[in-house]
Amino acid sequence: MDQIAEELIGKIIHEKYELIKELGRGSFGIVFVGINIDTNQIVAVKCESTKSKKRHLVNENTVYELLQGKEGFPVIYFYGKWEDFEILIMEYLGPSIKKLFYQCNNKFDVATVANLAIQCLYRLEDIHNAGFLHQDIKPENLTIGDMDSDRKHIIYLIDFGTSTAFKDIETGVHMEPGEASRIVGTCRYAALRMHYGYICSRRDDLESLGYSLIYWLQGSLPWQSVRESDPRKKWKIVRSIKRQYIIDSDYLKKLPEAVQDFFKYVQSLGFYTKPNYRILRGIFRRLYKQTKEYENRKTKPYCWVKFLDSMKRPRIPSKYR
Repeated sequence: MDQIAEELIGKIIHEKYELIKELGRGSFGIVFVGINIDTNQIVAVKCESTKSKKRHLVNENTVYELLQGKEGFPVIYFYGKWEDFEILIMEYLGPSIKKLFYQCNNKFDVATVANLAIQCLYRLEDIHNAGFLHQDIKPENLTIGDMDSDRKHIIYLIDFGTSTAFKDIETGVHMEPGEASRIVGTCRYAALRMHYGYICSRRDDLESLGYSLIYWLQGSLPWQSVRESDPRKKWKIVRSIKRQYIIDSDYLKKLPEAVQDFFKYVQSLGFYTKPNYRILRGIFRRLYKQTKEYENRKTKPYCWVKFLDSMKRPRIPSKYR
């Protein structure tokens, strides 16, 4: 924990939310566990310096506002300025899918992946219907709901700092293809068009999801071992490997037929084409029905369920109990 985070612990935002401990950090700033001192509700608090050149939180809040009330997106309790920070206070969620993946020894069973795909496709349909692309689909940006709630089996999509509108919100006119002003997202999961520096569209969010599906099934991706300190060189090397495996080889044939069909469909989409999310969900529903977990539907179809009881939720400070 750095000095700034230490100094913020224990502070109360607008006489309502106390910062309890650091939860994590990213390029935008710091995430804290907080508590509503009136209700004892645990919350997540994102803090971004007002001096930051990249203003992620204002963009993120814009997208969250459009998605409020939709399943699988956190409730926003407050957005605004506090001292020298932009603050975004939201519903506290459970662990990320990345963390749960580690708990399952870096591999998910087919039933888990099929049901993850179905829920993720609902989330992407909602954000795309709102006129935005996520542009950083990856296991770290997917979580389950609060473990102490009935939403712990719902998959949430979070972190919209790099999201962008693909159509005019008022007119509905789709943006034009061309070169992107900058590369965004995560190299491991980014769509090939992002690697080539092109403006992305809905199909590219789906492609990124496809790489996550492969990662969960196989336990790794063919290009994730690339070690290169220069970001530009790394993106170029990964681009070459990604193209070799996904476009120019029989690699996909080693995966379940549903994953092959998913990639065939996504690769057939045009820049302006609205994906048929229902068809894609149907592909993974059929895959799930082929598993032994489907035959025993009394249990939830996620292999991490058995680990949830051992995972700790933040404690409410004794003074608020």
